[in-house]
Amino acid sequence: MAGPPLYLGNSNYTAISTTGTTTVNQGGGTFYGGAFVQNGTSFTAVAYDIYAAGTATVTNQLIATQTASGAAPMLQPSPGSVGVRYRGSLVVVTGGTPGVLNALWD
Repeated sequence: MAGPPLYLGNSNYTAISTTGTTTVNQGGGTFYGGAFVQNGTSFTAVAYDIYAAGTATVTNQLIATQTASGAAPMLQPSPGSVGVRYRGSLVVVTGGTPGVLNALWD
């Protein structure tokens, strides 16, 4: 992994393929962003909060689309004390060159 490791209290890291859809966590929490960990991978990643509201399913985009190309580590948003709350399931949708990134959440 390039750069210093990310750490935030009792946070969790979930490895996510850069091609496909991954349910990272169910039940609400805070999403802090992603760390690009595989050199030479180009991809986009969008995090969503998906939850039931009565008889409807609500889907909220949590962050702007994260785009990576090249070999540098990326974070969005910062894994400091700032994160984005989600109420239901944290789902990350990715597309691009096959590879892996880490999602940081608690």
